[in-house]
Amino acid sequence: MRRADRIDTALGFTLTELTLVLLVTAVIVSVAVSAYQTYSIRAEVTAGIAGSENLKAAVARAYLTERSTPRSVRDLPERPGGWDNASNVVSVVNVVDGRIDLRYGGGADPAIAGRSLSLTPYETADLEIVWICGNRIPGPGLKLLGFSAGGRQPMQAATTIEARYLPPSCR
Repeated sequence: MRRADRIDTALGFTLTELTLVLLVTAVIVSVAVSAYQTYSIRAEVTAGIAGSENLKAAVARAYLTERSTPRSVRDLPERPGGWDNASNVVSVVNVVDGRIDLRYGGGADPAIAGRSLSLTPYETADLEIVWICGNRIPGPGLKLLGFSAGGRQPMQAATTIEARYLPPSCR
């Protein structure tokens, strides 16, 4: 075959192919950035929950010794160590009839800053304490803490944090 008879083939990309590759790359990058932002915000929410572990234990001890849910932090028999400064993303921690309310502050991502999450104590028939996080629906057989003693019971409060930012245990 002579050189003149061959069809000329391009050895590079056409403008259309290059544009398509750039478009697909941009979509993949935007999805990855969004997924990472959601992951990092969820990590902040989880850090706030983890920072309340000592407080949850103190509420449980107070209930088991007094047979009554503590109205506030002041009603706890001992001050739980480390709960107030456990997380730099939580600005306010309250106890309301045994329920722990976390309010995320200025150190948190703007998507959760100023929003709140509650940890509500429930009891089983065996009088074990189970904490329900956020908007999660309690399982069958769970009663609000204080039900068996006939005393004060916390009310489950709705979270103001979007569900996509909550860890799976809180949805």
